[in-house]
Amino acid sequence: MYRQAGGVALVYFDKKVYYIDYYENDVKRGNGGFVSLTFKEDECLVHVGIRNLPTESSLICRWFGIKDSRRIFLEEISVNGGKADFVRCYKKDRLGRKEVDIEELDGFYFSLGNRKWGSCFSGELQKDLRIINLDDEKEERELMAAEKRAEDAQEKKTEGAAEKSREKGRGEAAEENGNEAGEEPCGAAGEAEQVDSAPEYVGRTSWEELLKTHQRIHPFEEQGDYISINPFTLKLLAPQYRSLSNNSFLLHGFYNYRHLILGYYRDMKREGFYIGVPGTFHEKEQMVAEMFGFEGYEPSGPIGYYMRRVEF
Repeated sequence: MYRQAGGVALVYFDKKVYYIDYYENDVKRGNGGFVSLTFKEDECLVHVGIRNLPTESSLICRWFGIKDSRRIFLEEISVNGGKADFVRCYKKDRLGRKEVDIEELDGFYFSLGNRKWGSCFSGELQKDLRIINLDDEKEERELMAAEKRAEDAQEKKTEGAAEKSREKGRGEAAEENGNEAGEEPCGAAGEAEQVDSAPEYVGRTSWEELLKTHQRIHPFEEQGDYISINPFTLKLLAPQYRSLSNNSFLLHGFYNYRHLILGYYRDMKREGFYIGVPGTFHEKEQMVAEMFGFEGYEPSGPIGYYMRRVEF
């Protein structure tokens, strides 16, 4: 089914991938994941994929940029089960909480606590962690604590405003329903509370129904109809595939090209429904795609699609 792209493809964005070296007590233990930077106009889509860490507990990874042998705090990343995926779009000159220019950084540093860390560098920068000045660790901890206090205060303020709004709504509903005895309001207000607390309903559909409601496209020769979809459409697949709506590689492609494809494929060896994530072919990109469950790459003009089989 899959072919590697031949010839020279048009590239609509610039992409860089760095691989993280994982250390314990100054000893390199292997690969700790990757940092993918996709530049498009004045924006940069960042995907930090942390992999292969000890899984005994969850932890908070502190992500830093490295500039002039010093570290600059960028973000906190939650790591669970030895892995994490952090995907976010920034302005090129406003990366992280410090809003630094990404093109001025020499690399990245990941503090994992208990003398464990990761690092990746650009260019020919010396890969000796001793060049990184960590004397300002106390200052960074104080800054992060202050930011956390500000976030908690804002969250409490928001929750307080929301609770006041709910109380006002309940009072108005009770008044409209003549609830003078102080009983629990019923009718519209009660229904609203039930909707808010109910789990999200996820339906299920068929290929024929999707054809009626989605735009048909033909990305591949002699392959029949495909449709253009978005991540929400995946909620209508079989339950075991609905989590793809949160797949970082899939979201990465969707945010770059604003569409995904879904269609039926048949050849001498296989047949079934496949979802495609748009992108250009690179060996490193294919490695990342495989890590997220995408089986191969199908070229289609200036771009192609990383493909994965799904079911309804």
